[in-house]
Amino acid sequence: WDEELCWTVVLQSVFEYVDKDSSGHLDCDEMLDCLAEIGVTPSRESVKQVIAEYDVDDTGVIEEEEFVAYMLHKYAAEAPKDKPDLVEVKSGAIWKVPTDGKLYVNFVGIPSPPTSEEIGTDEGVTSLINNIQAANDDDERRKLFQVAVRDPKIFLTAEQAQRLLYETKHGLTVLEAVKMLLPQMCSSTEAVRLVETNLDLENKLLLRISLGQGWKPVMGALSGHYDLDFTNGKDRMAAKKLSEQATLEKRFSQHESERGDTSQTGDWENYRNGWVDGAKVKLTSSFFNKASTIGKVRFDYVCTTRPKRGSLPMNDSKFEKLLKQIGLSEGGFDTEPAFFASHLGNSAIKDHWLGWQMTTRRQYELDRAYMEKERLEELVAKKAAAMGKKGKI
Repeated sequence: WDEELCWTVVLQSVFEYVDKDSSGHLDCDEMLDCLAEIGVTPSRESVKQVIAEYDVDDTGVIEEEEFVAYMLHKYAAEAPKDKPDLVEVKSGAIWKVPTDGKLYVNFVGIPSPPTSEEIGTDEGVTSLINNIQAANDDDERRKLFQVAVRDPKIFLTAEQAQRLLYETKHGLTVLEAVKMLLPQMCSSTEAVRLVETNLDLENKLLLRISLGQGWKPVMGALSGHYDLDFTNGKDRMAAKKLSEQATLEKRFSQHESERGDTSQTGDWENYRNGWVDGAKVKLTSSFFNKASTIGKVRFDYVCTTRPKRGSLPMNDSKFEKLLKQIGLSEGGFDTEPAFFASHLGNSAIKDHWLGWQMTTRRQYELDRAYMEKERLEELVAKKAAAMGKKGKI
């Protein structure tokens, strides 16, 4: 039997029971009643945050599919898998630590997301909040907040980050604080939840501009072209987050996906067309451990993670609301879409839009130049080889 399917049926039944007017959505009060039916009693504020996370058009309600998705994520998530035994590479036999003699080990660190053991505890977050609040003044509280969220050993869930955001007087805007918290989120799913709960559309655009190429790996949208400069802190963060997710994807593809190797180089990696300082190279996640010694890196990345079986697409009603929110109509962009009319008035967004257009054209020209260079080098190599053969004859 399918445990998730059973949970889904139960949750749908509870939803329909509480949705007295059959509207297909729940407001905050109805959501509280719905959770109470299954023995969960969160605060009103936390329920508002959950609704905000899924509310595309700011109506203050959550629909059935979104309610089920949230509840499955929150209360019916799979337990972490046990770590497998270490095995011998050649024989596959379980490896045991020798009881005598000397053991020499070469350890290679590979970028990986935090494990469940590395995520901060709720008690630890409470202690951190108390320490920040106990500071002498607002300036000291702000500095303590900034130091805490930059600690590479601290990883947070969305709920924990939410507490830090609103239970400390950090003196930052919500956008500034969210930007600082995002690199410390334990997964891209939790990062998305934090952003969706706290930022409106304009602030999401400003956040995306501010994070630069770090936006995609932080938010879990990995596929695309990357042009990273390792003298830039945001680009180093982008490489770190991307390489962590790439390690997970490689492991899953190789050991659990039951599909073939789709890499360019027969190593299960999802990096493509790598260049470092103008020279073509083979990229792997471990390559980014050398970030302090490399300069400019250009490559493509192809995400191989797929939705879980049984995942449903966004329903038509929600999709229509999304189109309306970003100023799209059935025939494409409106003549004067509200989206651009309201947000391109922001100078930062307008400057980024114009800069993006120029950068895209310049990048296209660079890519064409690199491709032409490769083609010519290949032709020269073939001609030299042919002439060498003729000389031998």
